[in-house]
Amino acid sequence: MIPDSVRELVFLRSGRLAWRERAAPRPAEPGDAVVRPFLAGRCDGDTLPIHRPVSWALQAGMALGLVDPIVAAICGKIPFQGPFPIGHECVAEVVAVGSGVRQVRIGQTVVVPWAVSCGTCPRCLAGLTSKCATTTRATLAAYGFGPASGPWGGMVTDLIRVPHADHMLVPVPDGVPPLRVAAASDNLADAWRTVVPPLARREGAKVLILGGGAKSIGLYAAGLAVAHGAATVHYLDDAPGRRQLA
Repeated sequence: MIPDSVRELVFLRSGRLAWRERAAPRPAEPGDAVVRPFLAGRCDGDTLPIHRPVSWALQAGMALGLVDPIVAAICGKIPFQGPFPIGHECVAEVVAVGSGVRQVRIGQTVVVPWAVSCGTCPRCLAGLTSKCATTTRATLAAYGFGPASGPWGGMVTDLIRVPHADHMLVPVPDGVPPLRVAAASDNLADAWRTVVPPLARREGAKVLILGGGAKSIGLYAAGLAVAHGAATVHYLDDAPGRRQLA
C-alpha cells in the first residue's frame, strides 16, 4: 500500500542536505511502476556539489565555453542551484505497477537507470537511451539533477515513479547481492561501456585506465577489463589508496 506522503533527500547548497516530505508518487500512466529504493549509491558527480561550492566556477566555465555543453544542460543555467532532490543510483523493490506493465512484477528487485528513456524511439533503439526523443525536454531526462533534467526527483527517497517500467527497470539476477550492483544505475554501466565492448572486438587487448577524474569509474573499469579477458591492465592514478584497490 502506498502512503500519502514520503521523505526525500534534498540538496540545499554545498555542505547542506535535508529531508523533506512530499506527496507519494503513484502510477500516472499504464506503463508506470512505483519502486522503493533500499540501496542508494553516491555517484562521483554527487561529491562535487555536496562537498565543494562549484556553482560559480561552473558558471564561469560555461560562459567561457570550457565546460562540456552536456554537463551544462544537465545542471541548468545555474548549476546545482538548490533545493532539488538528489541521488541517481539505486537498487529498489517494485511496490506498484500500472495496468500496462507486463514484464515487471511487484516484489521484484531492480536497478533503476539514472537517465529516463522510453525504449521505443529511434534513439533508444540505437542504444542512445540518454538521448531519448520521448522523455527529453532539453538535453536529458534524468533523476537527481534538478528541474533542468525534468520532474523525476531523486533516488534517495522512500518511493519514486518510473515510467516505461518494462524498459527502464533492470531485474537483479538471483544470486547477485544487491549491494554489489548499487552503482549499476550509472557509474558501473559507464565503466562497462568504456572497456567491455572494445574488448569484445579486440580479444586479449591491453587496456590503459587513467583513474582519478571520476574516482570509482576507473576502478570499476579495471575490474571489468580483467574479468573480460584483457591481456594486461595498466592503471594510472595519483591516489595511493585507489592504486592499492586497483
